[in-house]
Amino acid sequence: MPLILNEATLAFCPHMGKIQMISTHPGIIAGGAPVMALGDPTPVIGCAFMEGPVPMPCVTVQWTAPAAQVSVQGVFVLTETSVGLCLNAMEAPQGEAMIDETQPQVQAL
Repeated sequence: MPLILNEATLAFCPHMGKIQMISTHPGIIAGGAPVMALGDPTPVIGCAFMEGPVPMPCVTVQWTAPAAQVSVQGVFVLTETSVGLCLNAMEAPQGEAMIDETQPQVQAL
């Protein structure tokens, strides 16, 4: 079973910008930090991607494939197998998020 993502999850865009995990469910804890659910904000900080001479940094992540059986307040949680599509300011996809580290204790189907 995949591990649940939480606010302490370490993730990056394909250009090594840091993805900030912001849970909208602060009272639901997994591995010591609030869990992440589909639709929670995940801005990208420090992406340096350029399209030629024009800066086109990733600014947010759109998540898909959450857990199928575990939800918080009616919204399915994100897991290490969820897919995060990194988007620029014009919402153009720029690659998938890379999950580097998450809490090791709570799993979900």
